[in-house]
Amino acid sequence: MSPVSRENQELILVVDQDERLLETLTASLRRYGFSVLSATSFDEAIETVNLVAPQVIISEINFDSGPRGFDFFLWSKTNAAFGNL
Repeated sequence: MSPVSRENQELILVVDQDERLLETLTASLRRYGFSVLSATSFDEAIETVNLVAPQVIISEINFDSGPRGFDFFLWSKTNAAFGNL
């Protein structure tokens, strides 16, 4: 995979409770030129999405507690502002 042009940077939100995995994935995506934000919980992801509009969200499905990654997916699909994710 070749690096992404800085002119066409996509904003990606990565959501995972495993901070080491989150750091690794975030660093890898940034190395390829993507702008990346991260969140470690459903609530943090909701806060982030309400502040910025990522073009892509990569989310864990099985959080240890609280809403699951699939709940976040359903939330984003039912929220009119994020229907294009």
